[in-house]
This record gives sequence, C-alpha cells and structure tokens, in this order.
Amino acid sequence: MKKCGLFPVVCIMLLSAVVSVAADGKKSAGSDNADTVSLNSAASGATVKCESGKIRLVLQGGPGTFRLYAVNKDGTAVPVLVDYDGFTSTYFMLRAGKAEYKLNESNGVGSGAVKTDTGGKLLYAIPKTADVAIEFTFMKTNPDRDDDMLRVKITVTNREPRTDTFAVKGVFDTVLGETTGIHFSTARTKSVNSETQYRTMKNERWIISQGSGYGVQLLLDGGDITPPSVVTLGNKDIISLPLWEPVATTTRSFDNVMSYNNSAVAVNWEKTAVKPAESSSVVFYIVVSADGENPEGGAYLASLAGAGGLSAAEPDGRPAPAAVNQSDTAVKQPAPQPVSDAKPKTGVPFDVITEEKLDPEYIRALISRINALEDDDKSVNRDELLRLNAELDAILAKLRQR
Repeated sequence: MKKCGLFPVVCIMLLSAVVSVAADGKKSAGSDNADTVSLNSAASGATVKCESGKIRLVLQGGPGTFRLYAVNKDGTAVPVLVDYDGFTSTYFMLRAGKAEYKLNESNGVGSGAVKTDTGGKLLYAIPKTADVAIEFTFMKTNPDRDDDMLRVKITVTNREPRTDTFAVKGVFDTVLGETTGIHFSTARTKSVNSETQYRTMKNERWIISQGSGYGVQLLLDGGDITPPSVVTLGNKDIISLPLWEPVATTTRSFDNVMSYNNSAVAVNWEKTAVKPAESSSVVFYIVVSADGENPEGGAYLASLAGAGGLSAAEPDGRPAPAAVNQSDTAVKQPAPQPVSDAKPKTGVPFDVITEEKLDPEYIRALISRINALEDDDKSVNRDELLRLNAELDAILAKLRQR
C-alpha cells in the first residue's frame, strides 16, 4: 500500500520565487504535464513522507534533501545512504554555463517539496537562471513484487533570456558496502574496492552498494535511462571537492587521512543547450532491497530487453515492467543483521590553509601532482607524496567547515 503524508513545521513560509517547470513557451521532447508544479505550492519548511512496498522516501523542502530507506518484512526502515547531517552528503548539482549550484544549500537557491499521486518531487528555483524539478516515482522491478524501485527524473527549465548550457550531477554518499569487503559491484565487476571512473556504463550497467542484508542500486544504462558522461567511485571527500568532474586514481583506496572506508558515487550527465523557457531532462533509477535479497534492477533491465525496449505505461503514467526472466548478478549477501547508525568519520588537526589553496584549479593541479607521483614507482619521492597528501587532507577539512 502506498502512503504519502505532508508534515508542516511550526512556521511554514511559502517561497517567493515561483517555479513553473512547464513554461508557457515550448517544451523539450519527452516532457509532460506532470512537470507542471509551482514552487509556491510547496512550503519551504515542509516535509513530505511517502512509503510504498520496500521503499520509504522522505523529501525535506527546507534544505532540499531526500532521505531513502529500505523497509524490511517487519516494517523496519534502514537508511541505504549515509543519514547523519540530515542526508545532506547526498545531493544534486546544476551547472548553468560556468556557474555551479549545489541544490541542497540555501545559497540563493529556493527549495520546496510536494507529494504526487505516484511519489513526490523536490523543487528548486535559481532566480533568473533555472528551475529544477526532481520527480521520484514508485515502481516495481517485477509485477509480482512490492514497489522496490524509484524512477528519478530531473527536469531543468531555462529561466534566462538566452540559450544556455545546463548539466546535472548527482553525489550519493553510500554506507552499506563500507561494512563489508566489497564497497561496490556492477554488472561486470563483482568487487570494486578502489577509486574507479567509467566513461560509459554500457557494460557496467549499474552500481550496487550492499551489506548487512540491505542494498541500493543505481541503474545507469538501459531502457529510458539517460547515459551518464562519467561515473566516479571514490572517497567521499575527494568526490565532494569543488571540481565538476571528480578526479580518480585507479590505485587509490577509499581512504584518506581524515576518513577511512568512506566511499561515494558521483554521476555526471552531459551538458545540453536549452532555449529560454524550454526544458531538458535526465532519467535514472534507484532500486532498494532488504531481508538478505539482492536489488533486482538487473532483472528489470533484462525484462525490458526481452520485451524489445520500454514497456507500455500503466494507467497512472508509470512505466510497467514486463515479465522477469533473469536475476541480478550481484553477489548474494548474508541474512540481515542490525545496522548501526552511520557516524561522521573522525578528523585530524590540520594547518592553516589560505584562500588561494581553496581554488578549484589549485586543487586540480595538486591532485594531478599526487597522481603523477603515485604512478612513478621507481623514482617516487615519498616525503613529497606524504606532504602533498597532508595538504590535500587539510584542504578537504577546510572545505568541510564552510
């Protein structure tokens, strides 16, 4: 059974900025009336809670964040992404031209949340730049299962008076795989335990983080999914640096001086030129699992391939999966065990870092220098490598304090 509720805060303020995701002008191909929602219809401090099948989704209009849980057969909801700090370490970003906006901060970005008949939406307004709607739709990977999948559609509408380029990035702070010997797995790779970067997901298809009987899976290729331009698995602090495309070194673990086994996923999509008042969208899916089962996203994609493409839509507008003939290829996990609350990783003292060293170009050059030293096994200067890594950790610590 699907349940959605809207919980008002003591003081609910309607945002003055108005989002009209479906503009009066033309719309891009593939957009629909479901995107027509104004930000002034959502309270900035409201929280929308939706639960259906194995998924609990909480949309927080104030900070513009979402909480995602897997619900087991006893009704217990377990977070599948890091839950400290109000889930703010998982977020989306928008790049408009050369300007970048983090969509869960209040730096000029208005935000709100609304419920829909099939899930909920997060709405953002960047004045005179763009409106963003992130629509979460409950789905099933198999018609015989409870809802265990979210279709995520991110729609960007140009509010500038001229054509501009827009790109979207998602950062997902994973936690389940950090308690096991396998941080991530894909359709082709059973175990990924060091930084990895993919320029295509045609072979890998998905990213799974799984442990203690629970799992979360990002479907990034197949069906109506928008192909990413780059997918990065790396240390969460490295991925969160102010670089639009994260830097990854295949031999580097998910550790640094400040954090241990702290992995995350960054997904970048291609930029798109959008005319004034028109929109562009990207689509991907999130699958959850509980009770020792594997996420069944692979079976869902296989069912689409077996049906010769996307299946027809259900009456409520949700894509309906065809019969499932193939199980997911993830490694079978043991029976579920209690999952302790995720806690922030412990920091260490650091030296004073000047503003010049917080510049993205300086950070990129610093990481490139570290990578070059690590690649040169014969003449590597260990003292310099340690010093540069310590400097990078100090920069990360400074950025996290902002």
